[in-house]
Amino acid sequence: MDTASQQLTSNYTLLKRERRGIPHAFVVITIIVGSVWHLWQVQYAHVTPQRTGGELAALSGDLIFHTGTPIEQANGAELLGIVVYSSDTPELSTVLSSDENLFISGAALSPDRSRAAVASNIFGGETATVQVVTLSTGERTVIDEGVSVLFGTPIWSADGSTFVYTRATLDPNADGDDALTAITEEHMVKVSAVSGSRVDRGEGTPVALSPDGKAILSRTINGTLVFQDQEGVITDLEGTDTTEILMCAQSLDGSRLILIQGGKAALYTIDWGTLTLGEGVSMGDGYTSATFDQSDAMALLRTDGSVDVFHIENETPVFASTYRLTMDVTAQTTTLLDWINPQ
Repeated sequence: MDTASQQLTSNYTLLKRERRGIPHAFVVITIIVGSVWHLWQVQYAHVTPQRTGGELAALSGDLIFHTGTPIEQANGAELLGIVVYSSDTPELSTVLSSDENLFISGAALSPDRSRAAVASNIFGGETATVQVVTLSTGERTVIDEGVSVLFGTPIWSADGSTFVYTRATLDPNADGDDALTAITEEHMVKVSAVSGSRVDRGEGTPVALSPDGKAILSRTINGTLVFQDQEGVITDLEGTDTTEILMCAQSLDGSRLILIQGGKAALYTIDWGTLTLGEGVSMGDGYTSATFDQSDAMALLRTDGSVDVFHIENETPVFASTYRLTMDVTAQTTTLLDWINPQ
């Protein structure tokens, strides 16, 4: 495990020790045994197990989630915010809690896992914010704020220097169900993670960010994908349609992208030098969110609360195994943020 992973691990290990009373009710009963499973644990990129059921605790590393509604544990305690399921200790622990001062609408961990960029959307005349939270200390820095605005989930660059998010202006006169869809403007905002300075990058919703944070792959209001370089020059990807996009996940090096549209997941390659997007390769249906580990292995969360693991073989995603979660997760409330998979 790298130093940054150890830093985050130590953060939530302390929290887990404070929650010793939490029973191991979240251990899934089904267990995979046998040499095939053991070999896959060590060399998952080369061996595909024949069984599809397994306990989540056997999955290498720790899965980190953002949950928008409380997850109730067997002892009655509820977790809300950024939580981690550790394969070393089969229980959930809080990394960053939602509270009255920071309701987490969307979150993204920095590549070194030391900070979280958090969108906090509160309606009814309250102030919405984008904040950067240092996980080890809990220190919070407000990057952006406003009333009658809606902030999208941030996306980090691979080098950790930059993140980008959507700032949507809402019609203050809209009521009820119309309030969240009455968008009058939708702009991308790029932020320096060092200085906190903001730059308006024009209309659209960010989908992916180049490793150095200079170029953006975004979705226009009509669903078309476009590249925008550091000079603001737009390259339109004709024929793309992402009107039903639900979730996107980018590999740590920025070269691969998972798009989930209407539950269907597809893997794309991105060439940031030429600003081109490869043809999508299907990964199946029934997914709500996804994440990558450090070596481009992928974990995808299903609507039934299970996690499918894929690896890359000859530039193609290959299914490896399925793990069962005992959390009650839905597409609206829980997303996979990260997978710390010791190499």
